[in-house]
Amino acid sequence: MNALAEQVRTYGLATAPQLLQGPALSQLQSEAERLVSQFTGHGYRSDDYWFFEQPGTREPILYRIHNLEQQGSAPINALFADGPLHELATDVLGCEARPTVCAMIVKMPRHAARVPWHRDRTSVPPNTVINLSLFLDDSNSDNGCIEYVPQSHLLPEDADVTAVHQRGPVEAAPAWAGDVLVHDVRAVHASRSNSTDAFRRSIVIEFAPIDLDLPHS
Repeated sequence: MNALAEQVRTYGLATAPQLLQGPALSQLQSEAERLVSQFTGHGYRSDDYWFFEQPGTREPILYRIHNLEQQGSAPINALFADGPLHELATDVLGCEARPTVCAMIVKMPRHAARVPWHRDRTSVPPNTVINLSLFLDDSNSDNGCIEYVPQSHLLPEDADVTAVHQRGPVEAAPAWAGDVLVHDVRAVHASRSNSTDAFRRSIVIEFAPIDLDLPHS
C-alpha cells in the first residue's frame, strides 16, 4: 500500500499534489467558468444547478452543479469516464474502482455560505468509498477550504457529528489548483464561507469498488 492510501485509511483524508497541470487543468477551468456563467450571466436554471437565495436581496447564489458529467462538457465527461482520478481511486481502494457521483462545488466570491459539519455517507464500511476533489482554484482558510476531524471515518454510523466536531481535533486541508484531495465518505468534515473576491471551485467524483452495490446517499 502506498503512503497516500495509508494516510487515507488511517486519518480519513490525504492530498495528491498537482495531479493535473497544464492544458488538462486549463481545459477544466474553462469548462467550469462556462457552466457557472450559464447560471450567473445567462439565467440558466435546472434541477442540477443547486442554489440558495441571499438573505435580504433574494439573489440566487450557486453552490453546486449536480450530475456534472451530464452537462455537455467533453473534458469533464472524459475525466468522469477514465483517467488519472480513476487510477488514483484504484490505488487508494486497492481494487478496481468506478465513479458513482460527479458534481462541481462552487464557492462564489464573497457570497458562498459555510457548509455545516456532516458526513457524506455512513451506510458503507470505513475505507470502502472515497470522494476525490480536484481543485480548480487554490483553496485556503479565507475562501473556505475543507476542514475535517482525523480518524472520524472510523467512528460508528450513528456518531453525533456535532459532538465529534466539538471534541476535535479539527484540521484544515488547504489545496492548490491541480491538487486532488481524497477523503473517506464517512469522514466528518465542513467548510467555511468564501470571504474573498475569487472563486473556490472543485470537481468532486465519488468512487466505489466496481462490484459494490452502493446504497443511495
